[in-house]
Amino acid sequence: MFFRGTIGVAVGAEDPEGLIRQGTDLRKHGDDVRARGYFKRAYELAQTPRSAAQLGLVELALDEFYGSNQHLSEALDSDDPWILSHKGVLEESRRKARAHLAVLAFPNAAIGTRVKVGEHSFVDVPPDGTLWVSPATTTVTVEERGQKPIVTELHVEAGETKTIARVVPPAPNPPAALPPPSETPNEPVVARPSSDADASKVVRPGRSLEIAGIAAGGAGVVGIVAGIVCHHVATTKLDAIRGADAGHTYHDGDLNWQTYDRAGAGLMIGGAVLAVAGVGAFLWAAHESQAVGGARVDSLAISASPGRLFLSGAF
Repeated sequence: MFFRGTIGVAVGAEDPEGLIRQGTDLRKHGDDVRARGYFKRAYELAQTPRSAAQLGLVELALDEFYGSNQHLSEALDSDDPWILSHKGVLEESRRKARAHLAVLAFPNAAIGTRVKVGEHSFVDVPPDGTLWVSPATTTVTVEERGQKPIVTELHVEAGETKTIARVVPPAPNPPAALPPPSETPNEPVVARPSSDADASKVVRPGRSLEIAGIAAGGAGVVGIVAGIVCHHVATTKLDAIRGADAGHTYHDGDLNWQTYDRAGAGLMIGGAVLAVAGVGAFLWAAHESQAVGGARVDSLAISASPGRLFLSGAF
């Protein structure tokens, strides 16, 4: 009998309604601290609107304004008959609790945004975008879905409202639009003059190579001429030295006839190479021009005769 009675008392003590009745009796005798323990245990066992309301009321009496606002708001969000019959008292009690709190406002908060204030756990931003917090200097962590958490340190006073602006990351630059594909991508685009005046401004393909070929050919001719002159000087100096054997006089400057002879030979050989290279470059450029409809080269000739040089061509 004693054993069964002990079990019955223990089980009855853990009944949420029994705990609420005991807490209410303790409050009537002014023992709010012990009453809070009974109401909290009842709330842990069954989070009913009534247990939340009783816990919020005793927290208000103990100046625990943050918890009081949370539990009274939870109770007022329900349509429980007991809550509706005491709605006026509960709303007035919540108003008194909120008078000691501050408000963090989150305008235009994205759906799924969570907030962590100080050491409290993350909570979802309420639909009205306002969060009641205890006045203090604390850190606020805002975590928006798909974004890195944003941590802000701030100080709020009782009755103060601070707005936490939503930080929207800059949108990435859109990729540059590609030009529309050509209808005939494999067909080369050829600029066509719109008039005879414009046609004269079109540069023929290979024109630069033609000019380089002419320049090289001209330089080669100049080299050949210079070589001939040097060779002539060398021959004159050598004849003067040979005439000395027959009693004629000659100058000491005639002894360098070999230098002129070698210089003449080098100039003629170099000039000939340049002339041949210039002719080759010119003919190649003319061939390229003819392949794309440019001017046609019929001939190019370099000739020399005593006292005359010829660089001729038809193009």
